[in-house]
Amino acid sequence: METSTRRNLRFALGLLTLLVLVLGAWNVFRVLQAGPDPDRSVYTVLLKDAAGLRRGAAIRFRGMEVGEVKALGLDLESERVRVQVSVPSDLGDLFRSTTQCWVVKPRFGGLAGNLSGLDTLIKDGYLRIRMRPGGSRLAPGGEIFGLEAPPEDLAEGELEDAHRGDLLARVLLPDAHGLSVGSPVLLRGVEVGEVRRLRLAEK
Repeated sequence: METSTRRNLRFALGLLTLLVLVLGAWNVFRVLQAGPDPDRSVYTVLLKDAAGLRRGAAIRFRGMEVGEVKALGLDLESERVRVQVSVPSDLGDLFRSTTQCWVVKPRFGGLAGNLSGLDTLIKDGYLRIRMRPGGSRLAPGGEIFGLEAPPEDLAEGELEDAHRGDLLARVLLPDAHGLSVGSPVLLRGVEVGEVRRLRLAEK
């Protein structure tokens, strides 16, 4: 009786194992047959340095997560890292010939510069997208060259657009005094404006 019970138990375990293997093979077959997800589009960003990025890292636009990094690989011909990114197909317009992409990671701009990417000190780095005017939409599978650092006019571009009637003035100072784009302009302690651009004066 005991031998029969053991035989039946081995048979049941063998049957269960076979069933799991068949189901696994069927799922793999279905995935391979389905091919690429029609609801998502894949693009490639070429970077000189992909430090801080990993597979599964987020792609963000204006603070919102819009996709993810699918794969990273080295392109020996161009000596760049090929970063494959996936976004929903209805957001494919984010990738245009004028789109800017860069890796967000902690950066220190020197004693007179700003700190950026501090949120990645405790989280993974991510790829940030910035749309620029003009350009043509890339077809799925298209490639763009990524930036090695955030664009210099990034802070200015994120300010509210100037409206008709706004006063724009230039002030010549001997030193920047820690000012940066977006710093408030105060009148008797009341904020009345903001710094929109900083640059060296012409001689």
